[in-house]
Amino acid sequence: ANIAAALSKNVKGYELVNIGGGKNYSVLDLAEMVGGPQIFIEPRPEAKHSLADISKAKQLLDWEPQVALPDGIAELKKSFL
Repeated sequence: ANIAAALSKNVKGYELVNIGGGKNYSVLDLAEMVGGPQIFIEPRPEAKHSLADISKAKQLLDWEPQVALPDGIAELKKSFL
């Protein structure tokens, strides 16, 4: 998606195109997907929820996610084991 956006004639100048998977995941969700020990620190002032609006990516790049994040991380982990 990032390469398609960089090469696209549909994306003008510094136009922003969000790329995402269409589902929210917390840092804890990500840590559990990756695995290993977890260290908890004091909470920081950050957004509790965020979700990329990928409508521009669909419109301008004819792109949408093909692999769900948990599946992609599971496949990536296989290459390191």
